[in-house]
Amino acid sequence: PIMEGRQYGTISFADCVLPAATGYKLWVESCTESEATALNNGFGAYRFFGEAVFDVQTGKSTPVTVNCTMVNAGLKFEFEESFINKFPIHAATTKDSRSLVFNSDNQENVAYYNMNAETHEVEINLSGSSGGWDDRLNVTKSVTLQKGKVIVVKLTYSDGNGVRMLNI
Repeated sequence: PIMEGRQYGTISFADCVLPAATGYKLWVESCTESEATALNNGFGAYRFFGEAVFDVQTGKSTPVTVNCTMVNAGLKFEFEESFINKFPIHAATTKDSRSLVFNSDNQENVAYYNMNAETHEVEINLSGSSGGWDDRLNVTKSVTLQKGKVIVVKLTYSDGNGVRMLNI
């Protein structure tokens, strides 16, 4: 590697002199795979990645453009007011390699997942309580993540005509 470990700003719009050859590869990433799941107290960060293969000819300038796309996926929870009012004590917990807990105090967080395929299943456990023994919630559900997208799970509650509805 000629420029391994350089930060974005140090190579942006810079001239780099390379010997004439074919098959050079330039790859760019916003963070490593391990950082993408470890940053932000274990919730992770979005990860963009791109690469370009190019040739260098003697005496010619070779501009190289690298198009980057999001290569991981995110999971976010939104606790609607109706849900919070019914279940003031509540949490959504991921059940995979990381046990991440979401509640109304940290619902701005997004959990990021590295993707080896276009989709990935994450099992979540939803729990809630009104503070008494009569109204408790304990539901396990799978959510399908998609590479390059942040999936938002909205939790609402309605209680009309004697039918209780939990909408996920």
